[in-house]
Amino acid sequence: MNLEIKQKFVNGCNSLGGEGFLSVCIEYLREIESKNDLDDFVKIINAMYIYKGISTGDVLVEFCTLLREQIYAVLLEKGDIPENFYIDLYSYFSGVKLPVDERFESYESFVEKNFVSPQVSDRERVYLAVLGFISCFANSREYAVKGFLLKVIKIHLVSAEDSGFTYQIIGFLDNPAVSIDTIFEVLKYALQKDNYFLLDKSLRRTLLNWGMHCFWSAKKLFNHLAWMSLYEEWKAIFYEHINRDECDEAMFVHFILYHKMGNSYQTLEEWKVYNEEISRVGGVYYKDWGLRHNLPATKNSVTKNGKIIIGFLQDRLVENSPYKVQYSVWKSLVESDSFRDKYEIRVYLMSYLEKSHNDTNCVEALRQIGISVWDGAAPFYRDGFYHNHLDKALFIRDKILEDGVDILISPNNGYDISDFLVSVRCAPKQLFWCHGNFEYDIDGIDKKITHIAGIGDELGFDTFGSSNIRLLEDAEAELAKQQAADIRSRFSEDKIILGTIGRLVKIDNDEFLSMLANVLNAIPNSVYLACGSGNIASISEKLVEYGIDNRVFFEGFVDAKIYSFVLDIMLNTFPQIQGESVREANIWGGVPVVQLWVEESHGTYVKREDQDWLDSQFYKLQNRLKRNGYSITSFDKDLLIWVANRHHLCVADYIDMVSFLSEDKNLLNEIKRATVENYKKIISDKYKDSAQKFILSMDKLCH
Repeated sequence: MNLEIKQKFVNGCNSLGGEGFLSVCIEYLREIESKNDLDDFVKIINAMYIYKGISTGDVLVEFCTLLREQIYAVLLEKGDIPENFYIDLYSYFSGVKLPVDERFESYESFVEKNFVSPQVSDRERVYLAVLGFISCFANSREYAVKGFLLKVIKIHLVSAEDSGFTYQIIGFLDNPAVSIDTIFEVLKYALQKDNYFLLDKSLRRTLLNWGMHCFWSAKKLFNHLAWMSLYEEWKAIFYEHINRDECDEAMFVHFILYHKMGNSYQTLEEWKVYNEEISRVGGVYYKDWGLRHNLPATKNSVTKNGKIIIGFLQDRLVENSPYKVQYSVWKSLVESDSFRDKYEIRVYLMSYLEKSHNDTNCVEALRQIGISVWDGAAPFYRDGFYHNHLDKALFIRDKILEDGVDILISPNNGYDISDFLVSVRCAPKQLFWCHGNFEYDIDGIDKKITHIAGIGDELGFDTFGSSNIRLLEDAEAELAKQQAADIRSRFSEDKIILGTIGRLVKIDNDEFLSMLANVLNAIPNSVYLACGSGNIASISEKLVEYGIDNRVFFEGFVDAKIYSFVLDIMLNTFPQIQGESVREANIWGGVPVVQLWVEESHGTYVKREDQDWLDSQFYKLQNRLKRNGYSITSFDKDLLIWVANRHHLCVADYIDMVSFLSEDKNLLNEIKRATVENYKKIISDKYKDSAQKFILSMDKLCH
């Protein structure tokens, strides 16, 4: 290796871009004679592609032609094969059209002939898939990516993980040269019923596992709304598994449907369709399956002697909004003498390890307050992503029956295992605890309860409220304020920081983003912080269209305590509203929450009977505040808090409120202070009230 040329290459990596960078790469590449040197070179240029401004042209053609020749001469001709990371060279080759090289054609044919051979191991299939892909893009095959991914999704996921190939593929899917449209064309083709059922059971599960654990994990695909485009394909194979009486496979496809749709749906109308087409269809089949297989019968009635056992069926324990709500209710119940005298709580985990493992801190928190937690996945961890959902469901059911559970409460609204257990019945009384999906309804549910007042009362649910958000200790609040100050220092002091905390799928719609564009344009000194995960690629495209991409910042997962002191105003999303993050910001930091009035049962905007009066009160207060220079010492603090958090009938009113609150930071800070003080007075009373209402609901159910 010529040291002068090597140093020139190093300098070029540090300082050159575009054709200048490619030129020093070409000069250095000509000197490479060993596999180690070629491997190192490929690693370097793969890492630099995105930063070097590579564009199509004669220099790129010259570079790719030489690189193709070196791959053959240094590797293939000597009996070596390219390492997995060579697939990322597609970034360069996708920008050129090279003449066909027959030497690579022969390797492509070799891969096609041997990839499906039963004598080939999955680890060898990884090597073949990589070799075939490189042979295809080296000859500028238009089908290179599709052909490669169709092979990848037939490689057993465990074997792929063991070799680190899954992580390589996740990175590859995020390659800008690999389009989202191409990826979903591959998945849609593979999920066509005729193609899917050509595969054996293991390969069918492998295909679904790749979609769940790798494709879903790519940044540009995570929670992307394009997943919804596969609904009909998944539904068709779900129905076909039912027709074939393949219960375990039907359940796993049911789980995939729930996971992908549940992370994308934004309206209750969508959940209504899901309930009719998936949950109810699955529930009828599961009930029939249970009858045909003579499952052990449940006890006939709630116990008359001794404590009544209430079992809660959980997908897993992680510190998300539903857990926070439920923990608050559980804690208030076990602290109540009248509850402890009559009832005992036990938690049964379905432990969907496909989503995430249980948070040991959450498990321990329940045990600390005297609630037992039983893990229904314990015998199934050994099979990992390939474990049998039907066997797990039956294992959980046996435990519930063995424990003599009297009341089974499921806060799940469409999972396969919970739908199965409710449909075949596990207890004399079975309840659905709604966390927002009021459309969920299958046979086996005897009563519906919810902590969401208003709409829950209207629909006949037993409501009991919740005080799931505790007040911050003074020391906690001070620390959070200090950390928030560091984050706010990224922006000038006069900036109005708007934001939302939660799943980003809820902002990924034109209704909300067009409103956001109007707000940011109306308030020039404002920025918007999108706090949460998912849908970033899809949202980013829309932000460019609205011309606000330089005013919106993706913060990723955040600590809600800290960001309750970062945000000046929270913009609640629509048509799907945010969850506990709204109340956390409001209670902890006093952050005013601007929101549309949404009839949650139908996802439409409706006018409340008292809205005219409320509007008149707001405008009176607004005018008085302006006349008095936003001095509020003489005003009703409760009315002020209401003004800051009122629901609005239309987007125009929504925008007006954000603008109004942004006019004076002193007013904004006073609203925050008054809101926090107000919550200190009322939150302890709510805590006691929710427990009493829950107990009353259970008493009525049992007697």
